[in-house]
Amino acid sequence: GPGSAIFVIAKYDEAGRLLATDNTQSRAALGLAEIGGTLFAAGVGPSQDRATLAAFNLAPSLLWRYDAPLGETGYFSSVGGEPGAIYAVGTAFTPGTTGSEDYLIEKFDSNGNRQWRRVFGGAGSQNLRDVVVFRGRVFVVGDAKDAGASAVDASIFEVDPDDGSIIAELGSGAEDRSPDDRHPRSGP
Repeated sequence: GPGSAIFVIAKYDEAGRLLATDNTQSRAALGLAEIGGTLFAAGVGPSQDRATLAAFNLAPSLLWRYDAPLGETGYFSSVGGEPGAIYAVGTAFTPGTTGSEDYLIEKFDSNGNRQWRRVFGGAGSQNLRDVVVFRGRVFVVGDAKDAGASAVDASIFEVDPDDGSIIAELGSGAEDRSPDDRHPRSGP
């Protein structure tokens, strides 16, 4: 029933035989990445309204799990990074409020300690879908749909790895949004 589903991570050999499994008691995994020999699963926690990030060794066994604090609603759709700098991206929202979706990016260290959180966007719906770290530079991609609009714009940002501020907006549709829409609205 609702709330009872969990995601499971499994290890198989070359012949397809199941070797091991583990789970995080989380509701859904939406993204998975290997970073420095550790598997990271991003998704939605047991409450369905809070983002979760879990780290597994290659056995696989759960190393740690982060659940967003009460009051921080949203979900992670992807995870990426490099050892010591793990980034989870997704969507923050107000439950039951259409058009409240905003971009969400959080940075974690290798032990699951959150370094910072950024929520930003404007009127309408904004969602981050993926994150890539290339030579220490952080890029995120997503989509935005202005309130009342029928078209969805691609969104690509370069993010400052130290504080999550936007260095550059590279995606289409940026000319349709005011500069105020691109500034973070929440602190660390």
